[in-house]
Amino acid sequence: MDNPQPSPGRPTDPGAIKIEKKKASSFKLVGKKRRALEVVNKMEAKAVRMRAKTSKLRTENGEMDAAAEDKEKEVKLLKEKRDGCLAELLLMSVTENFLLEEILFPPSEDY
Repeated sequence: MDNPQPSPGRPTDPGAIKIEKKKASSFKLVGKKRRALEVVNKMEAKAVRMRAKTSKLRTENGEMDAAAEDKEKEVKLLKEKRDGCLAELLLMSVTENFLLEEILFPPSEDY
């Protein structure tokens, strides 16, 4: 009447291992996304601070001296890095959605 306990070394469902691995990679992906968002936010804050420094370094005529031009270049590089991080973040989101879809709606083996 009672179901026999499976041996500890064997899973009862062969698909269970795959799902657990997918869930684990999905959780890892969520952590990576959170860290990537933190990096992007730090970059944006740094760009704002640098832009403020750049405006302080402008002369009264509105022209930029060498230090202001250097800061402006740093801001541009920082924006490019940030855009790269945002693209990576978007890719992580797409991958995460794909993993979740496979977990929730596993492909049938009838084909």
